[in-house]
Amino acid sequence: MKKLYVIVLTVFATVSVRQAAAQHISYGIEAGGTISHSSWTFDGDEITKSVGGYTIGLTFGYEILDNTWLQSGVSIITKGGQYNINEPFSSDLPEIRRDRTEKYRPMYVQLPVNLAYNIGLARRTSIFVAAGGFVAQGIGGEYNSSLNYIDAPDWQDRNENRGAFKNGALRRFDAGVNVGAGLNHGNLVLRVGYDHSFLNIAKDRKTLGADEFRNRSVAIVAGLRFR
Repeated sequence: MKKLYVIVLTVFATVSVRQAAAQHISYGIEAGGTISHSSWTFDGDEITKSVGGYTIGLTFGYEILDNTWLQSGVSIITKGGQYNINEPFSSDLPEIRRDRTEKYRPMYVQLPVNLAYNIGLARRTSIFVAAGGFVAQGIGGEYNSSLNYIDAPDWQDRNENRGAFKNGALRRFDAGVNVGAGLNHGNLVLRVGYDHSFLNIAKDRKTLGADEFRNRSVAIVAGLRFR
């Protein structure tokens, strides 16, 4: 009888500890859109414009202090940028213009690690702010370029499409810092985040046609989080 009591007490204590730990753990899914603007520079001048994309991922959180969470997860996210020039072909042929566009949309597997602080507003509603860093590995994406000659009907236009990392212009590994804020309401999460890479992922100017390529992106996502 005494042994049975010890076994029951041990099982009860184990279950209680697991339940207490589970109250401090969250997990979920999220998806949304991105607006990316790479600081793609040539001779010190930034020449890029923003491109749209998407992100989807799994999230994980652990409450390390009251209302303070360590957040991580894994996501698929597209970043990148584009530039466009429209200029005379040469000083000898000013009447002919060339219109050139290049767009990179690299795709990454990204792992963020953030500290988040929750501020309660109501029983199941709170807002939060978060900050931390991320590492990312390029897995795909696309590169598109077009060159069109204006007022030159006999000149042949050129178009090219390939993988974002196929020509060796960009390094696949990236890392940087991120900040964000959002709203929790029950299991629903709405979040805005900003990533800023501190790595120049351009391999060389000859291949890329620019001095550097640094990723920046804003993500607006919605998700579900469970505890």
